[in-house]
Amino acid sequence: QAEIVAVDNEQSALDELGERLTEQRLDTRVTLSCANMTDLPFPPESFDCIWSEGSAYIMGVEQALTQWRKLLTNRGYMVVSDLIWLTDNPSQEAVAFWEGEYPDMQTIEKRLGQMRQAGFEVIDHFTLREQAWHDYYQPLKARVAEVKASMPNSNAIADIEREIAIYERYLGEFGYHMFVLRKGA
Repeated sequence: QAEIVAVDNEQSALDELGERLTEQRLDTRVTLSCANMTDLPFPPESFDCIWSEGSAYIMGVEQALTQWRKLLTNRGYMVVSDLIWLTDNPSQEAVAFWEGEYPDMQTIEKRLGQMRQAGFEVIDHFTLREQAWHDYYQPLKARVAEVKASMPNSNAIADIEREIAIYERYLGEFGYHMFVLRKGA
C-alpha cells in the first residue's frame, strides 16, 4: 500500500518508467518527479524511506546524508549503496583508476563513521556479491566486442574497456556496499 515517488533528472527516463508502470497497472501508486537530487522539491519529513542505489556519490555521500535526512520522518529509513574499498591497501592501478572516477571512495568503516556522524543509526550493511558485478560486466564486455570493429577510435569504447580491465584485475579490492540506516532522534 506504499505511495512511491520516483525521482530522476532525466524526463525521458521517467517517461519510460511511466510506460512500464502503466503496463503493470502500478501507475496509480507511483508519482514521477523530474528533479535534481541536490535540490529535491519536497517539504521536510515527507518520506518514511529514501532508497538510493548507485547515485548518492554524484552529489557526495556526506552531502546526501545531510540533505536527505531532513526529508525523512522521525525514525525514517534510508537505504544507500556506495562503491567502497574492501581493503586498506588497494593496488596502485585500481587507486589511480577510481581516483579519476570516484575520488571520494572510502572504506566501509569510514562510511559508517560518516553515517553515524550525520545522525543515523546503522541497522545493517553488506557488500553485494561478486556475481552482481559479473552479471553487469560480462554482457557489457560482449557488447563492446560486437561494436568495437565499427567504432575503432571511440573514446567511449576505450573508457569502457579500461573500466572492464580494472573490474577483471581488482574486483575484491572494491565493491558495492548497501547501508540500511535509520534517522536518529
